Amino acid sequence: MGYLRQQYVGFTADHYTNATFVGIVDTDTIFHSLVDREDIFEDGKPIIHGWHSLPPANWRWMLTTLHILRKEMPMQCMTYFPMTIKTAHLREIREYIAKLHGVKDFDEFFGQHYTQAKNSYCQFCIMCTYVFWFKRDEYVWRVRDQKPNWDGNNPRPPNGYYGDKSIWRAGELGLGVYVADHVRYRSDQPDLVWSENNRHTLYLQGLCSHPSESWSYPNVNCSVYRERFPYFSEWFSFEYIHFDRIYGHQEAIAKGEARLERFKGCDFSYVTTGLKNVMGHVSYKKQDIDKMLQSVV
Repeated sequence: MGYLRQQYVGFTADHYTNATFVGIVDTDTIFHSLVDREDIFEDGKPIIHGWHSLPPANWRWMLTTLHILRKEMPMQCMTYFPMTIKTAHLREIREYIAKLHGVKDFDEFFGQHYTQAKNSYCQFCIMCTYVFWFKRDEYVWRVRDQKPNWDGNNPRPPNGYYGDKSIWRAGELGLGVYVADHVRYRSDQPDLVWSENNRHTLYLQGLCSHPSESWSYPNVNCSVYRERFPYFSEWFSFEYIHFDRIYGHQEAIAKGEARLERFKGCDFSYVTTGLKNVMGHVSYKKQDIDKMLQSVV
């Protein structure tokens, strides 16, 4: 039931804030990069990062999204963090679902249909599908194409998925930058527990990928990392999908350089005490740090 409660809370996040927008993450999210406003918003609109793919016919999240909204998914949206949405749209989604299914409110619908794990759904898929079909122009869409050679129609997508790529406007299909990852699914072995060393390696690589020397940590030499890697590969990876391998390293390098150029105009710092909190109170030797920065997670 804890899993379903977490999903439910996402739909009611507006109950806990008066903010115009809310960012939602899973409990096993890791932020590997410094986060700038333009990583989350573009021209004042939240950026939604999706995946366009050819899902299996029995894909549960696609089928439950179709049942709940009576709308086809145009993309997979359990694909980035934080999922940022207008709080007003959360209320509209609940009201839409309640009206569509002829119940008093969203709580009644949830209680009737989704109190068992076998009926679990993807709240992010539902949110993205709703705002795409009803609020599209209030968001910016950055959708990675997992099947560039598939036109979205041949073979036909399964019931519940809108595959036709002609629906996407210029610039909406393409490579974008991630600032966080879904740690439990970083490989095709979800139950694989990530070690503390792996997490710290990711933190260090993320910090060293930014153009600031205003932070310090004992024994850290970012040049060890920067001289070896032309860009931070995690910016183009989520879970076990590496989009720099789909779109090509040159495009990833260009996107990474553009992000770093934007960061040069930012006034930020990462104080030693903050970095220690991120890394944990662990003492690494210089040779250990160098090895971590040169490794690819």
